[in-house]
Amino acid sequence: MVSVASFHMTRSKSMFNLLSVVDSSLSPLTMASTPLSQAVPTSMNALRSEVLDGIEEIMDEISQADDQIASFADIQILPGDFVLAYLPSRTVERFLVKAAAKRRFTVLLVSLENPPTAGGEAPYAALRKKLGGFGVKTISIASYGVMAYMSKVNRVVFNVRVVYQNGGLLVDSGAALAAQAARVYSKPVIALGGVYKFCPEDPSGLAPGETGDSSSYVSYANGRNVEGVEVKSTTADYVPPELIQIYLTNLWVFLHCPAVCFSLTKAVGDHKHATTLPPSWPTTTSQRTWATPF
Repeated sequence: MVSVASFHMTRSKSMFNLLSVVDSSLSPLTMASTPLSQAVPTSMNALRSEVLDGIEEIMDEISQADDQIASFADIQILPGDFVLAYLPSRTVERFLVKAAAKRRFTVLLVSLENPPTAGGEAPYAALRKKLGGFGVKTISIASYGVMAYMSKVNRVVFNVRVVYQNGGLLVDSGAALAAQAARVYSKPVIALGGVYKFCPEDPSGLAPGETGDSSSYVSYANGRNVEGVEVKSTTADYVPPELIQIYLTNLWVFLHCPAVCFSLTKAVGDHKHATTLPPSWPTTTSQRTWATPF
């Protein structure tokens, strides 16, 4: 027969059981009424409460990250700038709209689609409308036209999926090409992403980017034409740290510095609180803005 103690030990290993609400007046084995001395230990309820508080704190951080990142926008974008936004995500959109409230500049919106034909709707119509309301001009360009416009661009902005230990990034497909073009023309690249996207993994042993479904590019209707052909569609690119000038997070803005990325990603990986970071790290809002606009 399984003992009550071993039953509690088994149940405690399940996150579902930990977070589920259990009637403490029922026996864990027969679900019949049992004395309070055999009820679920108080420490289990305390642990459940602590886990729920931790989850809520993480959810709050994620929900506020975009607005916190956007608060640095007017520092990084200057009046008259030409900003190239590659496949602008919600984070990038809020960043641009926040800057538009105080600055007048031009945004080049890069999409995977071709520019619209006569009467067609341009990509990111909602974002274009918001920026236009502040008097900010927008230009829609296809991803293959990035190099042609780069000489006129002042800075490049894109969203980050993952920040690796060495400062390298996992970004949307094609963003690596935009970063390489920016380096050729000596244009600064700003990577936007919350600290929850920092990963302690070393990308040296990982695949360079990610691939996905290629059916939208190659028709498999006639199997004989594609027999023996493997077609890969890139969904995410890896950007090496030397192509990034500014990392902009919801807590810190810092210039390219792999050592800082290593320390931060290690701290995130170890689940340490911000107060345990090295004493040389910024602790106030004014100190956190390390990077200066180009």
